[in-house]
Amino acid sequence: MPSAKYQEVYAKTREIKSGPSNDEQLDLYGWAKIVEGKDIESQPKPGMFDIKGKKTRERWQKFVDEGVTPEQAEKNYIELAEKLIAQYGS
Repeated sequence: MPSAKYQEVYAKTREIKSGPSNDEQLDLYGWAKIVEGKDIESQPKPGMFDIKGKKTRERWQKFVDEGVTPEQAEKNYIELAEKLIAQYGS
């Protein structure tokens, strides 16, 4: 179950309109999926021409393969998100 801190930071990152790099956004996406307890195997695979979908799934899969726990993912998400909020505002 995601913490209140995670939920607060998650909401603030949704308000950032521009600034974070693609890699930063992919990291946030992958960690969020793990924190929220989503099962990558139960999610449909992106289509052949869905480049964005492929990249997001690849990052999520990378974290799953590394054995990132929901607790680690939440800690990583909050740290990066707070840095991005401070840098780019919300």
